[in-house]
Amino acid sequence: MNPNNEQFPQIPDSPLFVCEANDPKSGLKGWLTVHTIGQRGSCGGIRLYPDVTKEETVVLAKAMTYKYCMSGYTLGGAKGAVRMPFDIDDAERRMLLESFGRHIGPLIKSKIYQPWTDMNCSVDDLRSIYNGAGKQLKFVPADSAYSTALSTFSALLAVVEHLGIKSEQCTVAIEGFGNVGSQLALEIDRWGGKIIAVSNRRGTAYNSKGLDAKTLYNKRKQFGDMWIEQQGDYERLACEQLFSLDTTIHVPCARVHSLTADNIAKLNCRAVVQAANEPCAPCNEPELFKKGILSLPYFAVNIGGITGSGLASVGVADEQIRQVFTGEFHQMVARLLKISEQGHESPVEVASREAAKCYHTLFESANPVKTRKSLLSKLGIATRSSPKQKIKELKSTFNSRFTSSEVT
Repeated sequence: MNPNNEQFPQIPDSPLFVCEANDPKSGLKGWLTVHTIGQRGSCGGIRLYPDVTKEETVVLAKAMTYKYCMSGYTLGGAKGAVRMPFDIDDAERRMLLESFGRHIGPLIKSKIYQPWTDMNCSVDDLRSIYNGAGKQLKFVPADSAYSTALSTFSALLAVVEHLGIKSEQCTVAIEGFGNVGSQLALEIDRWGGKIIAVSNRRGTAYNSKGLDAKTLYNKRKQFGDMWIEQQGDYERLACEQLFSLDTTIHVPCARVHSLTADNIAKLNCRAVVQAANEPCAPCNEPELFKKGILSLPYFAVNIGGITGSGLASVGVADEQIRQVFTGEFHQMVARLLKISEQGHESPVEVASREAAKCYHTLFESANPVKTRKSLLSKLGIATRSSPKQKIKELKSTFNSRFTSSEVT
């Protein structure tokens, strides 16, 4: 319930359009979904997975819109995907991605869509897509998985503080031990929390006394997802057994809608910190609230992926980025939790209202062009803000979120 009865523009459920890329000769099957277009066009990563679907890109493109609303970026949400086997050789991989780039090339050239890295998609993969589009990748994105792990860790700390739990009493299960999950595990381990289980597509590694995050991180680097089949100080369980383990925090870092109604019924934790994009379908969110499980929404938790990597890409030092997440971002999440508690609402409900309040910022380009500076800005050729200015802007954005008079 909106306690102030304020009306905000509705973030649309449906995307603006979906492009499908089919090439039977090369075996290409892919999609690009553009959910919204902002002042600077739209942006979103390209997911490379053997069973990715058009429906997944639709959900993820909308998720990007929510994240841009929260971050204050004047970008619309988009998402691309290509069906790609895990064991594909390098030459065929490049061929498929260049073919996909040719299909979506007009949208890239017109700056309607800006591709980014995502699950199983590297900077080299992004370069192949740009080559196919007839463009050169000039702006190399920083590691978004690392900055996603940073913001997720900071959000997790805010939850732990809100619940009054000490680090040594905090047990964590990470669903999806990939690029984000493995780096998040290192942060939690250094802090003193106990990671008792992690999972990937091949199973769950479990140790009630705690897993060694650094050992698992290195094993993953060496063996990929097959690391879980190697010998280790853990018991190997089925993927679905992760959900029923007794933990303090459950962190979804995997695919969309992994928290199904059945999995939520099994959950035995105090809080869910959503690192993945929309791991819980909106229709299932109320079930978490009914069970008394505190659920932090992905579009507040994981915006480090776009904000932190953006700062890193313009040369901001890692220590300065960390300070933003341990400072202003952490305080933003703490305010969200406090408002939720005071209003007896789910943090997801409160954060959804906040995103809607910020939705209009995506469309500032609707205003008439009155100066040469504003024209250059719209064309994307204005001088970039300095790193110092970008930090200041991001801090200001985080400080402006969840500043309702309800917070006392």
